[in-house]
Amino acid sequence: MIFLIVIPVALGFMTCALAERRKVIALLLIPLLMYGFYYVYAFGNVLKRQAELDSMFAQQIAYDINRLDYEGGHPGRTATQPTVTIIGSAPSALERLIAAKRQPLMSYMIQPHMREKDRGWVLVRHAVPFDFMPGIGSVEDEDRSYAASHAPEISNATYALYLNGSHIIVKFQ
Repeated sequence: MIFLIVIPVALGFMTCALAERRKVIALLLIPLLMYGFYYVYAFGNVLKRQAELDSMFAQQIAYDINRLDYEGGHPGRTATQPTVTIIGSAPSALERLIAAKRQPLMSYMIQPHMREKDRGWVLVRHAVPFDFMPGIGSVEDEDRSYAASHAPEISNATYALYLNGSHIIVKFQ
């Protein structure tokens, strides 16, 4: 926190010393510099927390996929490679929600990666010890209808896992 105050103030005073004739403009730079440093700090903090939350969800999903009794390419199983599809999006980090209230542009700049429009399966692939086919593209209506009409194999407060043969559907609540 001291860094965020000392550096902009020092830069502002250096600007004031260099621009003796235009002191009013130089004094206006100090709050702008301080806001810029604060915004960069907040952006980095939110980005770090959201990445940590996304990797935590990926590890939990990988753990639950390993617990499933699916027909997949895992050693000891006989069918083809499983397919993993993500429906919905993971919840945002608390820091992102707070920053979005203070600075509305922050909600557009940082989005969770664990969502159907993004490639959240890349994070899951790093955590699962076997290879699988990702459900790339738009989510099929049959995946949504299957998830709506069947009971989940594994469910918690954040997501539910559905199993359709070798097709694994991850639906965020």
